[in-house]
Amino acid sequence: MTITRRRRTAALLALLVLLVAGAALILRCGILGSDRIPRDAIVVPRDAATFDAALRRVTPGGTIVLDTGDETVAGGVVIDIPGITIRSLGSPAHIVADRSAQAITVRADDVTLRDLAIYGGSVGVSLSSARSRMLGVSVREAAVAVRLAGAREALLDRIDAEGGRIALELSSASGCQVRRIVIRDVAEAAVRIAGSWNCALRELTIANAPVGVLVEDASREITVADCRIDGSGVSA
Repeated sequence: MTITRRRRTAALLALLVLLVAGAALILRCGILGSDRIPRDAIVVPRDAATFDAALRRVTPGGTIVLDTGDETVAGGVVIDIPGITIRSLGSPAHIVADRSAQAITVRADDVTLRDLAIYGGSVGVSLSSARSRMLGVSVREAAVAVRLAGAREALLDRIDAEGGRIALELSSASGCQVRRIVIRDVAEAAVRIAGSWNCALRELTIANAPVGVLVEDASREITVADCRIDGSGVSA
């Protein structure tokens, strides 16, 4: 009887270990929930050695997953394939750019950047497309963290920007929505809006900026609401 019980206990423990390992694998592969990773996603470095190589392979509507751990990813890339998603697996991938380069330039429509950490560059992310999205992206020490230059109906949510001259710059942008953005320690202005219209900024938290939100050059229908601005303000 004792031997039988021991065998049953051992079998149950083995089954429990298998279930835990299987659950961990499922979560890592993104099979569960709305956060799942498509089966045909290009995973760097599993399927493509570099970010740039993955961009050469991806097709419209595809997904690139950066599973690079603590390794840095070279910036200076241009995205001209519509409908693609670029995201991290696990902790945010670290994308690093030279001071003279734009870390990520998005020219194609309907592009999603998700859970990325960007360092350096003349511009962290430049969007000049329609309906593109930035979700959970941080930018550190870029001269301009995010630039919406002619962007249309862009969505920025959960953005964290620190250092540089300007955190968010809207130029000739229209219909853009910005929410839940944290900005710290910029040299000139947290947000600069020029020649843009029908854009809304909500739930901004700004600290240590000479100017919080600067609205200029015939911008119209600009909404700034539910913001916390410490040591600076709104200028028009």
